[in-house]
Amino acid sequence: MTAPPAPSRYGTVVWPHRRTTAAPRALLLGALGAGLVGAILLPDSLPGIGAPIVAGVLVVAVWPLLRIRLNRTAIGFGLLAALLVAMCALRSASWVLLLSVALAIPLFSYAIVGGRGWVEVILGGLSWPAAVERMPGWLNRGMQAHRPRRTDQLIAGLRAGALGVGLVLVFGALLASADAVFGALAAQAAPNPSVGRMPARLITFVLVAIAVLAAGYLAGNRPQWRLLVTREPAPARPIEWLVPIVLLDLLFAAFTAVQATVLVAEDREALLRSTGLTYAQYARQGFFQLVVVTLGVLAVIAVAARKLPAGPGRVPALARGLLGLLCLLGLVVVAAALGRIWMYEHAYGLTRLRIWVHAFELWLGLVIVLVLVAGLVRTRQHGSPASRPTAGRRDWLPRLVAGSGAVGMLVLGLVNPDALIADSQVDRYRSNGALDVGYLAGLSPDAVPALDRLPEPLRGCVLSELAERTGLDHDQPWTRWSWGRHRAEQILDARPVPPVSALGLACGYLTEG
Repeated sequence: MTAPPAPSRYGTVVWPHRRTTAAPRALLLGALGAGLVGAILLPDSLPGIGAPIVAGVLVVAVWPLLRIRLNRTAIGFGLLAALLVAMCALRSASWVLLLSVALAIPLFSYAIVGGRGWVEVILGGLSWPAAVERMPGWLNRGMQAHRPRRTDQLIAGLRAGALGVGLVLVFGALLASADAVFGALAAQAAPNPSVGRMPARLITFVLVAIAVLAAGYLAGNRPQWRLLVTREPAPARPIEWLVPIVLLDLLFAAFTAVQATVLVAEDREALLRSTGLTYAQYARQGFFQLVVVTLGVLAVIAVAARKLPAGPGRVPALARGLLGLLCLLGLVVVAAALGRIWMYEHAYGLTRLRIWVHAFELWLGLVIVLVLVAGLVRTRQHGSPASRPTAGRRDWLPRLVAGSGAVGMLVLGLVNPDALIADSQVDRYRSNGALDVGYLAGLSPDAVPALDRLPEPLRGCVLSELAERTGLDHDQPWTRWSWGRHRAEQILDARPVPPVSALGLACGYLTEG
């Protein structure tokens, strides 16, 4: 009997590699076009409207390969990825935009690959970057196949033109720096040559072109991650899961009782003093530990769901009941964590870190609710002999968890977190006179409408430094336009602030104070 052929370097059972396929000509041209657009727009547009434009060009370049497999999952997650990238045209807070774009990449990757289970959702989000290593042969075949003799002269002309432009840019920059008159004439001929940005533009061109090619390869060579899923493990014996889950339920029940005692205590301050903690210390002390506990609860539930017996019967029903109780008690932990961070925010105002962890803990609470609902649905299905859970009904949870994270990130961007921070700090200043001038000046232009409420000279100190740091005090390329920056410029045009140098002594005194 002949042994099966060994898989090629790129071909595996999970991720098949079609040796007969090649990169289509339209995709090759699209990668070059998208790379050029990215090289022109991105180095001058972060953050700004240029990023959504480049993302749109990338999708258009790959669209002929994407449209062959459109379904609800692909459309839904692709739309979420597009909305997250579009956040660059709405907000100017770099931390929000960085998180949004970073999340949009795995969402777009999963939209191409698809799948239902946890393994497919997680590895599907990583498939786009992984395709970069697998596409060289596919790309080379495409370049060889689409190079007839009639195009040789065109390719040679393009190569010569690119070489000529490169030489002109290099020697032109040297001559412009050597002679002031020639440099002034060159500046008039090219208002913003950005010769100093050429390395960044070349790198951006390569990265965007590779992203297009990798997405095209992924669309034509989708991995079958579901094949990595092993068969369901044998159910654990009752003693192996009964004792740990019951003990955890008792522990969380005791924690819930303590939280209720603190909540209804008439003299809460005296109760806290008995622990040696102030109100602020109590609010801050255990928040991050409670976040870790929430993550641990989800991990325990995930492991138990695979190990505990399924199907009808008393033992599976008891298992689902104990896990459901653990979910409910886990929600108490989430509420306790949110209550602590709320107390701390009420005393000291909002910061970026506090908003982020607040939003993250809210999402973890939503995930626990989704897990609880999934358990109830499965219990109902097992309780009805006529209803058999289908694969689609079983596997909605991973996609909904991933989608809820994307929606949560969208909501975080829409509520304008930097403006919320500025509002809370301005309100705190009006109530007790405390203000961190340096921190507020480090916010993005999104915060300018709220900071405009400050009295002078505080307003001038904060906004002048913010404007100088973010470039609001001078013209920017159109690719850096965003609604947040546009609104800030309107406010500063209506009520200008003097430069930092004119407010140096006063601002230095206020910052130290």
